[in-house]
Amino acid sequence: MNRGARILLWTAAALAVLLIAAALALPAFLDPNRYRETIETRIEAVLGREVSLGEIRLRVLPRVTVVVERISVGEGGPRGGDPVLTADSLRGRIKILPLLRRQVEIAAVEIVRPTVRVVRRADGSWNFDDLLAAFAAGGKEEPGAAPSGAGFAVSRLDLRDGTIRLHDLRTRRGETVATELRDLNLSLRDLRPGEDLRFRLESSLPPHAGQRVAARGKVGLESTPTGFPFAAEVEIQDFELPAAGPHLEEFLDLKAAGGSVTLDVEGKGETGGPIDLAGGIRLEHIAPGIASAGRGAPAPTLNLDLEFDLSMAAARDRYEFRRLEWKGGKSDLRLRGTVDLSAPRTHLDVEILPSRFLLDDLNNLLQGLGTSAPMDISSPDPVEVALRFRGHPDAIREAEFEGSLKVSHLTLRHPSLASPLEKVEGRVEIGPNRFAVQDFSGALGGSDLAGELEVKNFAAPEVDFRLRSRRADLGQALSFLTPEAGGAAGGTAEAGEEWQADLDRIRAKGTLEIGEGTLGSLAFSRFQGTMAMEGGRVRFQPVEFGLYGGSCAGEAEVDPGKDPTPFRVRARLEKVDSLALLSENLEVRDLKGTLAGELNLRGTASGVEATVRGATGDGELRVTDGSVVALNVLELLAKVSGVFGETTLERLSKRIAAEETPFSSLAGKFQLTEGILRSDDLTLKSTDLDLAGSGSLGLLDGGLNLSLQVLLSPEVSGSMRQEKSQAAELFWNSRAERVEIPMRLTGTLASPSPSVDFRRAGGTFLRSRVDELLRGKTPAPAQPPAQAPAPAAEPGAAPPAADAGGLSIEIGESRFSGNFLLPDAKVSGVFRGAGLARADLRLLDSGGNEILSEPDAFPEIAAAPDGATEIPFSKKIDAKRIAGRGSRLTASITLFDRSGHSLTRQSDIRR
Repeated sequence: MNRGARILLWTAAALAVLLIAAALALPAFLDPNRYRETIETRIEAVLGREVSLGEIRLRVLPRVTVVVERISVGEGGPRGGDPVLTADSLRGRIKILPLLRRQVEIAAVEIVRPTVRVVRRADGSWNFDDLLAAFAAGGKEEPGAAPSGAGFAVSRLDLRDGTIRLHDLRTRRGETVATELRDLNLSLRDLRPGEDLRFRLESSLPPHAGQRVAARGKVGLESTPTGFPFAAEVEIQDFELPAAGPHLEEFLDLKAAGGSVTLDVEGKGETGGPIDLAGGIRLEHIAPGIASAGRGAPAPTLNLDLEFDLSMAAARDRYEFRRLEWKGGKSDLRLRGTVDLSAPRTHLDVEILPSRFLLDDLNNLLQGLGTSAPMDISSPDPVEVALRFRGHPDAIREAEFEGSLKVSHLTLRHPSLASPLEKVEGRVEIGPNRFAVQDFSGALGGSDLAGELEVKNFAAPEVDFRLRSRRADLGQALSFLTPEAGGAAGGTAEAGEEWQADLDRIRAKGTLEIGEGTLGSLAFSRFQGTMAMEGGRVRFQPVEFGLYGGSCAGEAEVDPGKDPTPFRVRARLEKVDSLALLSENLEVRDLKGTLAGELNLRGTASGVEATVRGATGDGELRVTDGSVVALNVLELLAKVSGVFGETTLERLSKRIAAEETPFSSLAGKFQLTEGILRSDDLTLKSTDLDLAGSGSLGLLDGGLNLSLQVLLSPEVSGSMRQEKSQAAELFWNSRAERVEIPMRLTGTLASPSPSVDFRRAGGTFLRSRVDELLRGKTPAPAQPPAQAPAPAAEPGAAPPAADAGGLSIEIGESRFSGNFLLPDAKVSGVFRGAGLARADLRLLDSGGNEILSEPDAFPEIAAAPDGATEIPFSKKIDAKRIAGRGSRLTASITLFDRSGHSLTRQSDIRR
């Protein structure tokens, strides 16, 4: 080494030693706290807000470092308020060479345990917007100072173990939404003008420290009218949603009672402008709801996997989904559209792209959102859907739909249905204010249904349909048109009124075909008709169907929305089996034959008895080749004393013994009021007699009140004249040359009471004599009756009988009584004798077989005195004990006295 080089080396070493010595001595001679106010003023000029610094320490080696204790940075502008930043300490490392160029470059800043207060004001601005603007402008000069050209930059800023408190004042409800993030570590890079500020954040989330959020990205420091541009990625793991409740309510109008969220999303946009977001969310065990809908029933929990690509408007009150895909189980729902929160009610315009989803998932989601489908619908199979929805989620009935649905194995439940509508399959095409159902099929209870229908104009629906069924219960189908009753399966009185209002708006018309069906107890087949509905009333016009071996055609109208249900029927009957019709619907089994005719009825349906009693109408009916069961007119005439002589009785014995009146025709016009049929031109034609008359028949109690003219056949009339019957002379009709007996028939069908109208009989007798005289005939000698014959005895009555012991049983009455469909048996009379001990009762059927035995059946005898006495008795045998034993029974009564004598008396019990 030459001498010059050694001199230069020693000079450099000396300078280094001097510099090191100066650096070591500088902190001892330079106290930075004397410049604290100057430093605070300089920082305030840069930040544009009040700054407070604690103790300042300066170190030069190994690098220039400034340590500041207890930092506070105030709110910017004239607002004042709480500090935006407080910290335990700040450590800054300054680069030396840029200072020679009059530039301040901070290599690194570390802020320990800071508390940062972030505020979005009501006007949408943030409390850090001015800081970003200051960095973008390269710092601020002191007021009145000349431009110095000095720059300001921070290469790295770290916040360690900090807290961020977020306050959002720009809310739709006018309430502040606050959130606090703890254990926060934030790292900022390239905090200098013209550069993008890069950041990385990690923090725990409330309410548990174990829940973490991580974010990274960049913010441009070039300000625009809508803020600063940014791009970021955010990851959240198992965050408990209730902690974010205020933000969900504010930004999405949602509330969450539970569940967690895992989020991986990328976003870009401007801090005060629109934002684009894309990524995925997994929601587990959440129970969502519409916040503005208030508190409702607890919602079921959901698991949702969502992938999305969306935009948020600057005001965060409108969201546009370019893609939203919901996956889970058998559901794969893809949609796009907008959510508008700017109005008081959330509005959706959503298009569901061709997708498949489970109805259970949809029902749970709708329930969570504070609404529900118009009816309870479910299916184990996914629904295939492509649909657009426009409207409010809390008012689905008012929304607009357009698209298509395909369902299978669907079940629909409603409080108005006695059983659910099941096995529903079909395709629904939905258009503006209309929808059409094609290839429809389903089952309601024991009914099946298939066909097509179209609905137009949802505000006042117009329905056109073509329906068919192999087997149907019309009553059950009409129950769908009945309003919900309060307390019925979730129904309320208000729901019933709403349902009725919906029905009143519907106008429907179409065709209905049914192979076999029922309406209440009425069975029919081959049903074909046109059905219309308007104002809640259902009308069948025209309609025709098979009915009990014959046919029925006509029209009918019913209003199922009212209780009781009004109805109106006009019908024409042909070749109907009258016994089957009456027995299956009115439990009347007393008329056989082939029925034809016309009838007009109206009334209200509410149970058989109330319906029959309230119905009114008229008509004309004809029954041919039949019989009136349990009513034998010949038998009734035979019981009238003196009508038939012994010869005639012998000839007619088999016919009299029959339990019915056969006829070739029975016809008449009728009027129906209060459950009573009335006729003024009743006619009956049979082998032994013709009958004409008027009167009434009670449909419920079988009550009779008939005034009849019985015109006996030539055979019977001739027999009566041959034996010179007084009745034949008295009741002879010379014009017809037959016996004509005026009768009154009262009582019931079960126990008719006949009598001869002798006043009319006398007039007939005189007219007949005058007629014969005028025609030149000499009447056979006859004496008009001096007095009326004795009245007919009660059916089954028997004269008293006695034995050698002086015992006597007089049976005055033995008949069926009460309900003519299921009558009781009644036996009454008088016991006579001395020292009566007891009386036993036995009932025998028509074959003589014992069907009931009751010893000591008459308690009246227990109080009998020892001497001669007369004891009235009455015994009723309950219908349940003799049901199914036939309509002709025999009562056998055995009377005992204390001396061992006995007497048995029998009497037939008949209708």
